[in-house]
Amino acid sequence: DEDEIPSVGGHLLGDSSETVLSYRSQCDEGNALSCTLFGVHLGNDPTIAGKRVGKFLRLGCQKGDSNGCAVLGAWQLAGRIPGSDSAAFQNMSQACKMGHGSGCMHTGIMMLQGIGTRQDLSKGMNALLNNCHEGQHPQSCFEAARAVAAMSRAGMLKGDSNLALKNIRKLLQRACDFGHQPSCEGLADMVDSDAARAAAA
Repeated sequence: DEDEIPSVGGHLLGDSSETVLSYRSQCDEGNALSCTLFGVHLGNDPTIAGKRVGKFLRLGCQKGDSNGCAVLGAWQLAGRIPGSDSAAFQNMSQACKMGHGSGCMHTGIMMLQGIGTRQDLSKGMNALLNNCHEGQHPQSCFEAARAVAAMSRAGMLKGDSNLALKNIRKLLQRACDFGHQPSCEGLADMVDSDAARAAAA
């Protein structure tokens, strides 16, 4: 999943050693994003201990960079940095409070699945829907559609399946309107299925 690790932008692609060292010095001077970028650079080197990686991501988070909080949480979940699922959830939640779209999405997913926090389908779904509509985060729309589909298949939703399908279409359409290709493909598949059912009727 391309959104598995929250992005901090393209800063690190082809960065020279001088640039990487400048991240460290700027971090020491209090620049939050530089702390995060230096931590991500360290984290991409598997020979560097996770504890050291976490130190700089935590600094970025504490100094006010939402990317630091989100990447810290993601890498705790992935096992790259020491930390419990509960700590990862707290870091994702902090990233979300700071306006990080991917952090909000992962917070919603973790609530839906009960990872690092008590499972709460209502709060998890609301987090995804809010991030989809208010945050204009297409991946959150897509994940919300997937959650509706899963809950519908499990018989957990009130009303008939047509209502669930209608909601799924709306969410996929919103994500597709933002250019989210998997959502556009999902919509096309639904149209094909509708056409096949109509032809068979």
